[in-house]
Amino acid sequence: MNFLDPFKAFFNENGILLFIILIVFVTGIISSVIPFIVVFITLIILRQNNQRETMLFLFMIILILSDNKGAIISYFKPLRTLVVLVLTAFTVMDFMSGRYKYNSKLNLLIPFFICCVIGMSTSPNFNAAMPRTVSYLFVPLIAYNYIKDLLLRKKYKLLLNIITFGNIICLVSLFYIKFFPQYAIYYLTDDNVRVMGIFGNPNGLGMYAMFLFTLVVFVDKYSNVMPKSYARFTFGLLLFILILSGSRTSLGSVVFFWGLFFTLTRSGFLRSFILYFIIPLGTSVVLILGIKNIIAEFGLSSRLRVSSLDDMGGRYYAWMWGYAQVPKNLYFGQGLNYDSYVYQENIPWSFRRINRGWNAAFSGVLAILLDAGVVGMLCMIFFIIYTFKKFRIKQFFYPMLIVVVLSSVFESWIVASLNPVMILFYTILMTFIYLPEFKRKKSIIRNIPSSIPKLN
Repeated sequence: MNFLDPFKAFFNENGILLFIILIVFVTGIISSVIPFIVVFITLIILRQNNQRETMLFLFMIILILSDNKGAIISYFKPLRTLVVLVLTAFTVMDFMSGRYKYNSKLNLLIPFFICCVIGMSTSPNFNAAMPRTVSYLFVPLIAYNYIKDLLLRKKYKLLLNIITFGNIICLVSLFYIKFFPQYAIYYLTDDNVRVMGIFGNPNGLGMYAMFLFTLVVFVDKYSNVMPKSYARFTFGLLLFILILSGSRTSLGSVVFFWGLFFTLTRSGFLRSFILYFIIPLGTSVVLILGIKNIIAEFGLSSRLRVSSLDDMGGRYYAWMWGYAQVPKNLYFGQGLNYDSYVYQENIPWSFRRINRGWNAAFSGVLAILLDAGVVGMLCMIFFIIYTFKKFRIKQFFYPMLIVVVLSSVFESWIVASLNPVMILFYTILMTFIYLPEFKRKKSIIRNIPSSIPKLN
């Protein structure tokens, strides 16, 4: 395979996706209602022609565009609800036809969902909490069944197409910066900007690149479907996007993920050397020199907003206020979306307009406590730990745990199922749980598979 082969393979199988999106855009200019009819009919036709992979990518692109704040494509936000409902119906129809059985691993998420329902019953913003709660069940139902079935049938071929789709999204975002900077760039000051591309905010773009990075590491190491030149291009593109986005959480999570994964997949001596010498030494250097000075040495002080590290860009005080609200509904919270409602109802708009960190919790940990309470937090921890324990390659357990924990502390993606990141996260979970199907070779290193697994 050469560098361009993954792109050719993607468009050979899913080239109609471009035509579909173009039709949706054109009809959306005429009327915001017509795209709903177009997408509904398109999904039915794609299902009849067994183009299930294209249906998945259509869902993903609609989620990404629904995150965009552009008024001209505002109809994509309600459009994503239609797609979720249709794909959920298709999933149920697949159950009934016997194509696949219900995935019982989804039951691990049910306790948290129940906590969300209990919290919703006392929500002061029931109309917003209700659709969020329903989607929080439907999206994983699609992922754990529809996407799992697609993954088991196409295996690494599907994963390579997902990576190629992600690369296209990143390249389009760079194109967007060049030709539509007013929509693709978030201006902090005249000389300091953050890139958000076709996403709704820079952190969304950064987190998408972060999760895609973990999938690229998996495919690159445990399969032979990705050309090395293409892997290097993808890693370079994602790191470039991470830096442009200015998402410190995403960039830091990728560094920790790669460092820990690299360590855990080394031989016994090298692994011990890194764990007991390199890491303590590196930690000492950071403590002595200071993280701000180290970032400055790389010339990234402005890009990573070093001056705002102490108060997390103003979020620290907003978080302290938010945590003070948790005891008011300690056990089950007040339903999904309460983490935004409580700020917007109690903090004046004039203050929130200047201090954007006060518009919502902007922390998955705080959001879960506000939305689902302490019981909900315990249920989410239970879901994450026991789901990760089912990974076939155990060396991914701690690296992925760090990614999820760090990103959930500083971003609230984990309580919003209809964002572009959540469906990618669930797809990665299905990948790590059900792939690769290989036979371990005898080795002095326990639990480390061969670099190219033998597929059944």
